[in-house]
Amino acid sequence: MERTRTWYHWAKWWVQWSRMTVLDPSGVMGGPTAARVASVLDWNFVRASLPRGERDKWIDILDFGASSKVGEGRVFTSVGKLERTASADRRKAIWLAAFSASLTASRRDGVDILELGACLGSGAVSLILGAQKQCRYVGLEGSPELARMAKDRIRRAAPGVPIDMRVGPFRDTLPEIVADDVRFDLVFLDGHHKGRILLEQWGQIRPRLNKGAWVVVDDIRWSGDMHAAWNKLVGEEGVLAFDLFRIGALYCGESTNPAEGKSRRVPLSLIA
Repeated sequence: MERTRTWYHWAKWWVQWSRMTVLDPSGVMGGPTAARVASVLDWNFVRASLPRGERDKWIDILDFGASSKVGEGRVFTSVGKLERTASADRRKAIWLAAFSASLTASRRDGVDILELGACLGSGAVSLILGAQKQCRYVGLEGSPELARMAKDRIRRAAPGVPIDMRVGPFRDTLPEIVADDVRFDLVFLDGHHKGRILLEQWGQIRPRLNKGAWVVVDDIRWSGDMHAAWNKLVGEEGVLAFDLFRIGALYCGESTNPAEGKSRRVPLSLIA
């Protein structure tokens, strides 16, 4: 599994992406696209929800993801570096909020959100703010220190929103969640960058998705392995796929559609 690192490899991905068919804004992606264009998220507020002094701290975290050479190990790093390299940035965050915002009108009881890989909580805060805080959030995070920081950040940004933060490897915590017979409207998969694991996670969460749910997959071009797994998800029955370059989005309906099995890209101005 070779990670995408060089400009040459990113350029190859870019050429491939640019040749894809642009999505129809009148379709199911219309709501999220309109919310994205409207920039429903205050990114400065999201950043400020992590206190400035926290960024200078060094923390010892557990890494269970593909970036760990042994699959799981301890990493000593600064919060600031982690924010720059592993946390949702502005473009991704605005899209996360847009997907969440697009669901609020049809979910009168609130949006049920699941995130695999809470990290420092910027993605969680973006999802919650997009839903106008009318939501319930379940987060899975492998590192206890990151789980604590993410939970504190959510409480600062959105007091009163129900939070269920599970700590431990996804292979342990995800089965616990799906066994609880809960259902979700929006899922953000951002905790592991191996294609096989992504497909396993999809297999576990799909039975727990409400009709019209969105599943957002981060870093679909992190490696050839991840992109191959993404392409398998694109081919799933009952799924409409949209390619935002760094992230992918799956709309999960029930009826067969001619667009199934094909991925549409967003306009260049809206890439994540």
